[in-house]
Amino acid sequence: MLNKAPRYLYRPANLGKARIQGVNLEARLSGKDAWASLPELELYGSLGLARSELDDIPGPDNRVEGQSPLRAKFGGGYQFRSLPLKLRFDLSYLPGDWWRESASQRVFESSKLTVGGNASWDADKDTRVVVSLDNLLSRKRHRTDEYLQSEGMVRRLSSSDDHARISIRLEKKL
Repeated sequence: MLNKAPRYLYRPANLGKARIQGVNLEARLSGKDAWASLPELELYGSLGLARSELDDIPGPDNRVEGQSPLRAKFGGGYQFRSLPLKLRFDLSYLPGDWWRESASQRVFESSKLTVGGNASWDADKDTRVVVSLDNLLSRKRHRTDEYLQSEGMVRRLSSSDDHARISIRLEKKL
């Protein structure tokens, strides 16, 4: 006899119309562009502000899933003149925020701060070695799902670890 386990299907739902507004500001500065005698230093950054609102889901927190009201990124790089070595770093931030999945469900995800960097060494014109360090400030991420039911509110709390990663990559042109 076959054991019939229940099946669950996920189907995307059309949540009606949405209004989305936002602005992204980006800047990049190279030391060489500012002054010829400055080192091969490059800095860049971006800031994004956004707002969305879904018509068919009552507020508050009725924004598009995954759309954060703020995104920030900062980074840079340095190319050594005397060595075939380039160093880069990145820092990005997303604040924690709520959004609604439906009229009876809302979700909170905690803030996310990511720090990483890499060093790439050109051994020759066809070979490069890249050492990357990602998620250096590893920390727990928290998520809260709230479900409104006729009997009251059900809240599910979960957390996950973001682990730091080290990778070494060898790139060879063929």
